[in-house]
Amino acid sequence: MDWTFLNKIDGRTKNHVRTATIRIKAALDDPLVSQQFLDLAPALDLLAVYSNKINPEASDQTNMGVKDFLHKLASECNSAIPQRRPLLDIDPQNSDLLSDPHLADTYRILSAASGLANCVFDRFAGYYPKLFHKDALGNVYWKGQIILHPFSDCETSRTNTIKLTDRVLRTPFNTFSQIPHEVGHTVLNYWSAIIGGFPQLFSNIGINLSGKAEDYDVVLPSFNDSFATWFEWRFGYFEDEELLLKTSFWYFIRNNNCWHDDPRSVSQRRKFLTRVFLVYLYAKLGKSLSERNCKLEEFLCNGQKCAQWIRDQRLFFDTTVKTTFSPGSWLCHKDDSKEKRNAEIALRKLKEDFGDFALENCISDTYDDLKLLFLLDQYLETFRENNGVRLDRADALTSEAQAQRILKGEVVVEAPFYPLGVHFETLNVLFKREKGPTVGHQIAYILTLDFHHQSTLSRKGSGPNE
Repeated sequence: MDWTFLNKIDGRTKNHVRTATIRIKAALDDPLVSQQFLDLAPALDLLAVYSNKINPEASDQTNMGVKDFLHKLASECNSAIPQRRPLLDIDPQNSDLLSDPHLADTYRILSAASGLANCVFDRFAGYYPKLFHKDALGNVYWKGQIILHPFSDCETSRTNTIKLTDRVLRTPFNTFSQIPHEVGHTVLNYWSAIIGGFPQLFSNIGINLSGKAEDYDVVLPSFNDSFATWFEWRFGYFEDEELLLKTSFWYFIRNNNCWHDDPRSVSQRRKFLTRVFLVYLYAKLGKSLSERNCKLEEFLCNGQKCAQWIRDQRLFFDTTVKTTFSPGSWLCHKDDSKEKRNAEIALRKLKEDFGDFALENCISDTYDDLKLLFLLDQYLETFRENNGVRLDRADALTSEAQAQRILKGEVVVEAPFYPLGVHFETLNVLFKREKGPTVGHQIAYILTLDFHHQSTLSRKGSGPNE
């Protein structure tokens, strides 16, 4: 490895970058632990690439953005490294070990999460391989990493680091349901960086802004969340809007402190409702681009009909939520009685908010938002390759049978195994049950995903290769 890129950095940033680089490189070179650190290989490449972007002759202000990015990425890598040290060496085929919840250690949870995230990305890249740079072997890899953080919600940083809430240690099914959404954020970050930033991306899609920075500051947060939710529905949940609805509400009420009536909590709930309802509406427009376009053109000519259709869909949306999250449902429960009550209050307030949702304002904005998703969808179709690797639910029966085995506490080690399909079917089965998953179910789920992710890494060898 060429270490000269470190000469372009100085101060605290250089210390962080040097430490992260040395630690990751040492781990990747160690045959005993290298496989556990393969998902950090793209971060190692990014540290070198961004360090080389620093221009020693430019002003500090010019280099500030790159240095901030490097400092943040290096700090996240230094947090990720100790979380990947294998504390235990468990044989996943030994079912006697499933009785101890501590056996699903941090590393295995991160490995399972990385396997699912890679599978979601592979499905997207399989449809649109032209969107991304390929390595020397012609492969496209997800250039993100996953770490744990001690907050109540998952988030994705601009360095493409997905930060999972540490609640995942107790409720992996619930937290993993958010992974497709977070992968959507990383895809948008990566995609916009390739083509020269968000202004160029908006221009390509057909979103016309004045070009002022403040316009992008206003539009971007909303667009970012709408894209991630659309991505989650399209590539994480196989265009199943009801499962998207259930997983989104389930995650939100159990991981967000949103049961208060202060302006921030109310705003948080309304933003959540807006983006989920928007994608739900988009899904109901039709199953193809031509169907969706016809419906949008029809609405453009008849605003009254559009408003009535939105009202009707809101009724179905509301009914689905109330039916799924009935009083006393295990889906509302948390880890203790206080948190259970908070979750129930949050759900009640979401239902009240949706009942009181400023419907007329929602209708006036919805057409434009639906059109934006359509333009995005249409733009992506220009990158579709008919011979692209498309990972669909080709063998749904196998995935469903494997999900049933996991929910009996079994670790599934047989191939073929498609992580995203099994994740999808497992959530489908869970939502139909009267009781929630046990510790044994959750350990079986983690160990199964971890086993197959490690098997995939073994087949790929050294991972990303720029």
